Amino acid sequence: MTRSECFREPDVVSAVQAGEWPARVEPALREHARTCPACAEVLAVALALQEEASEPGPVQLPTAAHVWWRAQIRARQDAAQAIERPISIVEGVAAASGVGLAAAAITLGWSAVSAGLHNIGALPIALAVGGGAAMLVGLPVVLYFALSDK
Repeated sequence: MTRSECFREPDVVSAVQAGEWPARVEPALREHARTCPACAEVLAVALALQEEASEPGPVQLPTAAHVWWRAQIRARQDAAQAIERPISIVEGVAAASGVGLAAAAITLGWSAVSAGLHNIGALPIALAVGGGAAMLVGLPVVLYFALSDK
């Protein structure tokens, strides 16, 4: 979009800022602003900004009790976050320990499982050991994600 500029734009803006538009402005400037697209656009924007600036919006400051109440809520939230950090660390360590224990149980029980697989009659025992190992690995992970807030 190409915007053309007019040498009379500053005159239009200064007339609006001085509060002289349209009553105390020379008729030639009014006529020019009516026919010139650039000056008409500048005039519309300047009048809108002046109107908005002249109407002060209602400013409502909160009461001291409200500010105090919000500060108390913020302090409680900050304290809760500070307390949750060590708990999150302990949860992570517990989950990692559970996975480590499951890996150790699988490693130690692997010889019994492999010996049981050679004997087809021991297949139900091998399935039970495998299911138990899966529970040992899966349960702490599932509990960790189910109880975490994030």
